[in-house]
Amino acid sequence: MTLVKSVLLSLLLAASALVLPISKAQATPILITDNGQLIGADNINVDGSFFDVRFVDGACADLFGGVCSRSNFTFQTQADGISAAAAIVDQIFNSAAGNPFNLDPSLTFGCSSVVSCQIFIPINIFPGLLLNSAIAGNPTGPNASFGATTNIRATDSLALSSNSVFASFTPSVAATVAEPSAILILLGGIFGLWIKRRQVNN
Repeated sequence: MTLVKSVLLSLLLAASALVLPISKAQATPILITDNGQLIGADNINVDGSFFDVRFVDGACADLFGGVCSRSNFTFQTQADGISAAAAIVDQIFNSAAGNPFNLDPSLTFGCSSVVSCQIFIPINIFPGLLLNSAIAGNPTGPNASFGATTNIRATDSLALSSNSVFASFTPSVAATVAEPSAILILLGGIFGLWIKRRQVNN
């Protein structure tokens, strides 16, 4: 019995060791770059849910497989859109003092302006095909901000703008898959011990 308890305790500690680093990884955004240009980030926490975000140039339809429809938007209310904008500002641009992507807007994909970069997060479509978006703003210097929403035509292409780009959000795979894997390892170990104990008793 003592041996079984010792092994079970070891399994629990091992599972904890697996889960804790995963949780830490989920809470730490990972900036994604290409040749020194910021193209997005993984593990962005928006009100407790984790997302991978990529910056996409073009029109609204380019984000959603050719269809600009509110049903395809990750965030569909002003409050949720502003929360997503806040996450971009706090976890990407204001994540560390001296962050070069915060200081120089032109280092963000889709923005060639050295004055400012506005990141659009689609949340609604109004009559007349007006696309309503929350905005994460990153002007030159350490003062990125959020909170505004704006309207553009749903067919407008941000590729024609030097200071704006869309943000595309998808659920983070690491946040939804990794922890259950650790739990399955633990359960498998306990089941194996139970089988072995039954064989010994018989």
